[in-house]
Amino acid sequence: MIFHVDIKKIRDFEKREFLLSLGNGSYSMNNILLIPSRRYHSLYNYALNPPINRKSFIHNIEETVCIDGQYFNIFSRRLSNETIFPEGYKFIKKIIIKKNFVIWFYKIKDILIIKKLTSDQNNLNLSYSIRNKKNHNVKLFIRPFFENRDTDSLISEQFNVEISGDNIKNNCIYIKPENHIEFKKDSTKADYFLLNEWKYKMPENLLTLNSPGYFITEHNESGDISFNIFAEEKRKVINLEYKKIHNHSLQSLLDFSESFIVNNKDNIFLIAGFPWFGPWGRDTFISLPGLVIYTQAFDIADNILESFSKNILDGIIPNLITETGECHYNTVDSSLWFINAIWELYTVSKEKKYIDKYYEIISSILFNYRKGTINNIFMDKNDFLINAGDLNTQLTWMDAKRNNVCFTPRFGKAVEINALWYNAVKIFEQFSEISGFSQNAVKMFELGEKIKDSFNRNFWSEEYNYLFDCIHKDKDNSLRPNQLFSISLPFPVITDKQKIKKIVNICTKKLYTENGIRTLSPDSINYKSNYSGDWFERDSCYHQGTAWPFLIGTYFESYLISENFSEISKNNVKKILIDFVIRNHRKSGCGYIPEIFDGSGPQIPQGAPMQAWSSAEILRLWIKYFN
Repeated sequence: MIFHVDIKKIRDFEKREFLLSLGNGSYSMNNILLIPSRRYHSLYNYALNPPINRKSFIHNIEETVCIDGQYFNIFSRRLSNETIFPEGYKFIKKIIIKKNFVIWFYKIKDILIIKKLTSDQNNLNLSYSIRNKKNHNVKLFIRPFFENRDTDSLISEQFNVEISGDNIKNNCIYIKPENHIEFKKDSTKADYFLLNEWKYKMPENLLTLNSPGYFITEHNESGDISFNIFAEEKRKVINLEYKKIHNHSLQSLLDFSESFIVNNKDNIFLIAGFPWFGPWGRDTFISLPGLVIYTQAFDIADNILESFSKNILDGIIPNLITETGECHYNTVDSSLWFINAIWELYTVSKEKKYIDKYYEIISSILFNYRKGTINNIFMDKNDFLINAGDLNTQLTWMDAKRNNVCFTPRFGKAVEINALWYNAVKIFEQFSEISGFSQNAVKMFELGEKIKDSFNRNFWSEEYNYLFDCIHKDKDNSLRPNQLFSISLPFPVITDKQKIKKIVNICTKKLYTENGIRTLSPDSINYKSNYSGDWFERDSCYHQGTAWPFLIGTYFESYLISENFSEISKNNVKKILIDFVIRNHRKSGCGYIPEIFDGSGPQIPQGAPMQAWSSAEILRLWIKYFN
């Protein structure tokens, strides 16, 4: 994608960010004008324990050009909310962004400087091409700034820069010129005001950086300069081969989405989103179909599933694997989404080996859910529905919690959990039939019939003509999108055509927006139209009206079902998906779809600018029905 810079719209350009993934959770990221505005911006953000435990070791590089004795700073620093100095961004005329490189075109007088940052799965390459047709005397000063900082913090630990000739090393990260370039020691500090931190009312918004000196090159004609930026340890490269998509915009979305697939020495993981997410179970299993199953990267999908299955505890697949390898099991649905991903892998690949490999694991999950397991998860023997959690837990995808406050606790019997429960039982029934375990198949068929009957009796509201969101002592009639999963899963628990129509119609009227599906109806007294404020305020908004692009998957699949997959409905969805990608993949994370949007108003992109399941669900729908 190409951007022609309009300096009158600097705030709009500052909101656009690029990401270059290094294949193991490490990355390079900034806004496209190279004015650092959040703590996660870093030239080299290194995953110490891949794919997480990230630290920034090289924050950025500042360049100054001297043309015939006249100096021009072509870098930018934001000094306050209103002040940028120097204003080097004014020299940027054009920016090109692809999945593995970014190019900036600077025009100073009649000198053109082309700066290119390229990534592969082990290093970055930073190059400068100087176009000097009139043989001016041109000097280029390139100053790196170092730190040793956890990416969630603004405080840098002590770092150790070693200079050997023109090679520089900070901790485990090297900057190495491809040809000899003079390095001059000249220690200095710089302060950066981080606009996004200020906007989100973070207690700290100032970052102080250190530089030990600068590289200097001189040119009386055109020339090229190049640096390799790499870690000591070389990493195993993932070879990704995908089924091609017959649409340029959707193929571009898939190309960029390769960044979410990362590895360590032994396993492959899927990063839920950049820059702050790690490998989350729920997000992984929802994203797998669109990113690696329907795209026919079956071995990658299998490796990711296996990576999580190794950490199963009493039938629960972890919702999060931390940088220390610790697993968090605060989830009721990760295991059920895991089973669904295996079904998708089998049906698309048509390989029975996946049933054989995971059959016993699925059996164990269902056994534990039936008898009862951690987090107060159990099947109620009176109605065959899954109960989970209490007032202090957040086990569904609506899991925002801050200062011990669960904003959407949804404990008891949540609607999508029980839709997933029915779906999982039916999948195991099918796998048992295919594998010749007819007794298990009969038992699962009988259980499935009981779940379906109970679900329809307990969740359907004749008064509201939609499904209750959660059942505990009372029935929660909040209008939320979770009920759509009861229609769109491979084995839908709601099959009555009239009910499907009513659910889709009310969700279209109250929850659908052009940028995602609202998490709560605007009619609710708890509705929050905008995602803003400090951490507590933002978490309180997270699932109370905020629009989520990933829900487009379940919404449009439910819509197609309600219309019996008519050609008119398919053409409608096809056009909407293309328009959605074209409209949004340049707004926030360039090439990606953001995590969330405001529920109302201009619907500003919010949250993580690059979110895996936002892209994955669009890709799944497209490949499944339109490719």
